[in-house]
Amino acid sequence: FASALECELRSAGSFTPTILRTVEYVNATTIRIRCSTPNGGGLAIDTATLPACPGYGIDIEKPDLTKIVPTSVTVSGNEIVCQFGETVYPDYRVRIGYTLQDVTQDGGASTNYIPCTNIRGAVANASRNGLAPWFD
Repeated sequence: FASALECELRSAGSFTPTILRTVEYVNATTIRIRCSTPNGGGLAIDTATLPACPGYGIDIEKPDLTKIVPTSVTVSGNEIVCQFGETVYPDYRVRIGYTLQDVTQDGGASTNYIPCTNIRGAVANASRNGLAPWFD
């Protein structure tokens, strides 16, 4: 991923990621994240390009700095819905992105330090060598 992004930046001079627009607390255990994708289209969860991480790189941090990983993450259109196994409050901080140094769902670890998620825009930019706009 880092090589693809570096190549993209060198050849095109810019890169526009998928951008967070709003976070909505739907109920006591669910949040909805709305995004803007630069190439149009919806979002996709990609675990083929990057190893899957718990919560696909999204979690909530409590005031005591412990984190809550979602039990379910789904995407539909430009929205990400995260469900948690315990109550989340508006003063908890939504964290987006992990490093590949973190342990992946299959128990592996990496030595890369690229902040990222497993969520990206579903439509790649054809004029940019097919690079997908990652949500990070």
